[in-house]
Amino acid sequence: MIESINRVGFQLTSWIMAAFERVSPWAGLIFFSLLTAVAALIAYKFCSNQKALKRRKGIAIGRLLEIRLYQDDLPGIFGTLGRLGVATGWYLFESFKPLVVLLAPVMLLLFQLSCWYQFRPLQVEEVALVSIMTDETSALDELDLQLRSSPGITIETEPFRTRDGREALWRIRGKAQDPEGWVEFEDGNGVLRKSVSVAPSGLRPVSKQRLRDGHLVRLMYPMEPRIPDPSPIKIFRLNYGDAALYIGSREVNWIVALFVLSVLFGLILQKPFRVEF
Repeated sequence: MIESINRVGFQLTSWIMAAFERVSPWAGLIFFSLLTAVAALIAYKFCSNQKALKRRKGIAIGRLLEIRLYQDDLPGIFGTLGRLGVATGWYLFESFKPLVVLLAPVMLLLFQLSCWYQFRPLQVEEVALVSIMTDETSALDELDLQLRSSPGITIETEPFRTRDGREALWRIRGKAQDPEGWVEFEDGNGVLRKSVSVAPSGLRPVSKQRLRDGHLVRLMYPMEPRIPDPSPIKIFRLNYGDAALYIGSREVNWIVALFVLSVLFGLILQKPFRVEF
């Protein structure tokens, strides 16, 4: 089930993001913000009591305005704050159902977009660490730790084993552009491969981890398939650098940007959709 969700979601997201690959990363983020806003408006329209929501919202705004009315009356302000808290609670209660409906698709969208916006590909001549971790019942001594790579990637070190004998690390370097690169080794049950992207700066998907266990965690890394059983490896990781999104010279968190843009689009489209939220 998780594999199917990841595969279909990643294919759809890749198809859309391909249109924005050669333009600013903001283009894709704006598109998905608009999509999120439209989905939120539809959820509010059909999954909430619009009349009750409008009434609760009006009451909450009225209580907020009372604070200005009682700004010189400290006991009055405290009383108004209490009434504002109650009014806000009722407003959130009316919003609860559409928010629950939106929770799962929005989280899945964030997991998919993280492939493009959370991390960036390796640059040519940039070094990175590749690591594998076994489960509690296995040890690295049982494995042939001979890491192989695609032509654009050089493996610079022998495996370094941690003291507990469950993790091994290699240093690799991107020697040439290799957007579809990889590293692999024999895990005792077959060849286990991890994608490695060496590419110029731009909007390209990367996968930091390939995992064996954990349903929710696997949803967070949807680009690569699950490590199959009965492999002793539970994590195959590459420490990509963080991607950066800028407004001028100021760096902006992409999730914050997506949220703010979604709210702005929601406010703009609120009247055309005839929705209260």
